[in-house]
Amino acid sequence: MLKRISFVAVCLIAAVGLNFWIMAQTPQDQDKPLTIDKKRFMQRKVASASKLLESLAVENYDAIKQHSQDLLLLSQESNWNTIQTPEYIEYSREFRVVASRLRDSADERNLDTATLGYIELTMSCVRCHKHLRSASK
Repeated sequence: MLKRISFVAVCLIAAVGLNFWIMAQTPQDQDKPLTIDKKRFMQRKVASASKLLESLAVENYDAIKQHSQDLLLLSQESNWNTIQTPEYIEYSREFRVVASRLRDSADERNLDTATLGYIELTMSCVRCHKHLRSASK
């Protein structure tokens, strides 16, 4: 039991670190900064992801489900991006698949699967932001 708690704690700490890293790595062109709408949109995603992490830490399955659903809906709303490369489309699809699985794991009341889903979701964000930075150069 202690090993399981330690594993979840390490995962949550790693996820928090990745979350802050993602916030610092929001893609920006040096010649033209993100518009206010894009910034607000990304702030909403980061806020939902932070609330999701908090919900995982306290094992609140209803909130895990809600924040996963919020992220899924935000992802579907993100048609503002003018970079519609095949990679971006795939990263967006991957994000939605993982958010759906995370929501389902909350229904199943499976904290370990939900926690791993959060980490997958974070990795999906990192890969997409990396792609967007390289595509905008």
